[in-house]
Amino acid sequence: MFKEIYIKKRKMLLTLLSILLITTLTISMISELSAADITIGPKTPGGLKKALEKAKNGDTIILKNGVYKGKNNADITIKKNINIRGQGSKVVLDGLGKNQIFQINKKNVKISLKNLKFTNGKAKIISEDSYDYVNGGGAILLIKGSLTVNKCTFTKNKADELFPDDGESIASGGGAIMSFDNLKISQSTFTNNEAEDGGAIYSYQAKLTISQSTFTNNKAFDGGAIYSYYDKIDISKSVFTKNKAGTGGSITVDAGGCFDSKNCPSKIISGSTFTNNKALEGGAIKSGCELFIKKCTFTKNGDKDDTYYTNGGAISSFANLIISQSTFTKNTGAKSGGAIYSQGLTVTKSIFTSNQANEDGGAIYSAYGSKDTVNGCTFTSNYAKKSGGAIHSTSDDESVGVLKITNTNFKNNIAGTKYNAIYKDKKTKLTTKNVKITPKNGTEVKK
Repeated sequence: MFKEIYIKKRKMLLTLLSILLITTLTISMISELSAADITIGPKTPGGLKKALEKAKNGDTIILKNGVYKGKNNADITIKKNINIRGQGSKVVLDGLGKNQIFQINKKNVKISLKNLKFTNGKAKIISEDSYDYVNGGGAILLIKGSLTVNKCTFTKNKADELFPDDGESIASGGGAIMSFDNLKISQSTFTNNEAEDGGAIYSYQAKLTISQSTFTNNKAFDGGAIYSYYDKIDISKSVFTKNKAGTGGSITVDAGGCFDSKNCPSKIISGSTFTNNKALEGGAIKSGCELFIKKCTFTKNGDKDDTYYTNGGAISSFANLIISQSTFTKNTGAKSGGAIYSQGLTVTKSIFTSNQANEDGGAIYSAYGSKDTVNGCTFTSNYAKKSGGAIHSTSDDESVGVLKITNTNFKNNIAGTKYNAIYKDKKTKLTTKNVKITPKNGTEVKK
């Protein structure tokens, strides 16, 4: 009896599994049949605009090599799930210095772009919920939806600086891309893009993920390559070179009014390289909220011009800054903090070599009574013109600074004419354990 029941149950289970398998295969076949490829060339009548009109959700538009420009290939609004990819390596979308190329504006829509070059795009002014006006995204404006960019190139795209009238607010930025939603970029290149904020990318209260990408010679007033406002950020294995801004030579991370780090979206930069980026505040990065940096390299960032108040040759941070396994070499802070200017720093297993400040803190300047921890680091041949060849730590009227240094070596760090690794003011509390300083603080430098 029990054997018969077992056999019946097994047959029922096998029948259900068969039905499930057939259903899954049917759905897969229907999906494959519904998605189609549409291939066009630069001279196809109606251009990319017509192809997008004809395309259905999930379709892929394939572009043959050539230059796509003019009214049928620019100022296009996308409101459906679509994939656009270049068939070869020479597919160019040209805005001719007067047209934005794509605008994406539909909730939950998914767009993917691959093997495309966007050039000479120019942002257009539109009205948007968060601001009275938006002027951004010389190549692409992402208002609503999800955008994935892979193996694309963005060059010479622009979002002009605009000044709002009384009572009006204008978001102006993102020479290449302005995003208000989910933006994911991989293996892409951004060169010679320009905007008021975010020379290449401006991201606002969104999610920004960048990997294996290169940013070179982008310019802005704030955030030479990237300006991020209250975003969740994950930047990895990317290269930032010769980007320039007033503040945040490569990246500006704006807190957006979030002063409680525990409630702010996470911000992580890892495995990336910053070289020869320039700004008056934060040669490579300026951050206003908690930021994690891991396994990054910072070389020759900063600005030697001390005409203005300039801090942080590599990084200027006004919130918690957590750094690990990173290298800082030959960065310059025209005022304070040759490598880092901070207001709350934890740095571990990192190397600081030949950084320079024209005033205080050859490698690190810690300000306003912050709580700082240095562990397992090496400081060699850093220089400050006034005090703190390696580290300068100060308190203020309201807060007492705390500086804890463990398992760290200091060698040949100079302040003025003397070897001086660490400076602290009278209020700041300094504790050290397993710290080696050579030569001793106060030793005259031999000419």
